[in-house]
Amino acid sequence: MKIDTRKLAMSATTKALQIRKKVGVAAFDPVSIFDVVDQMGVELRISDIPSMEGVYLLGKKPTIILSSLRPKGRQAFTCAHELGHHVFSHGEKFDQLINHSKMNRSYDSDEFVADSFAGILLMPKTAIINAFKVRNQLPETAPCQEIYNISTYLGVGYTTLINHMYYALKMISRNRLQELLKVQVSRIRRGILNNECKENLIVVDANWHGRAVDMERSDICLLPSSYRIESEHLEIIEKNDIRVVARAISSGLGRLEDNDSNWSAFIRVSKKGFVGRAKFRFQEDG
Repeated sequence: MKIDTRKLAMSATTKALQIRKKVGVAAFDPVSIFDVVDQMGVELRISDIPSMEGVYLLGKKPTIILSSLRPKGRQAFTCAHELGHHVFSHGEKFDQLINHSKMNRSYDSDEFVADSFAGILLMPKTAIINAFKVRNQLPETAPCQEIYNISTYLGVGYTTLINHMYYALKMISRNRLQELLKVQVSRIRRGILNNECKENLIVVDANWHGRAVDMERSDICLLPSSYRIESEHLEIIEKNDIRVVARAISSGLGRLEDNDSNWSAFIRVSKKGFVGRAKFRFQEDG
């Protein structure tokens, strides 16, 4: 039976924007999805089960379980997807490692609406338009490095953002989609740092606002040279008149501040491949 994807997408959009309003996040700001789940009263756990994307469980307290073995951007989307099952009362769900193409998931109404909900919750059109605007860029012409920067700001994967802009929001052409998907993330990171970067790279600039900078031990953070790091959990590995490059070395909380303005943001570092209750992921080592 063919499902009405348009109607489901509209329902998902409405619900996602309602959740944003409920947790106090503006439509043009990014969200920390793990924090949203906690505010919604849902238990969040991280597991190292290799065959799993995510699980939503009912019970005395609804619970979402994510795989620690998936990339951070994928974890964020899966977390929002499982939250979608919760808010739409779909019942218990087990999402295995599958092909997440639009073709495969569009035939299942529950999975389609959960995907649509996750996309809008993490990447509402207003937030994406604003992210390009403040950087003086347009989606159809922006360099892939700028799109990568925006994806780290929104807390999603580079490919996830591109697909969402094309399939859900119709913000870029098909030629642009294909052009951007040809570029490997490793190549983008190399272009940003001017050397090889196998670790996850997070680019923080003056346009970063609305959420903490969340990292995992060994992640790399790129900052303007005027930014001061107030944290023992990061070590500076490069500093010059233009930029500061730092690596997360231990779990815990810290702060970033701009010496030239009133800008500041919390920085939170978790253990590499953290397993356990997500609310404890930023506890200091030892």
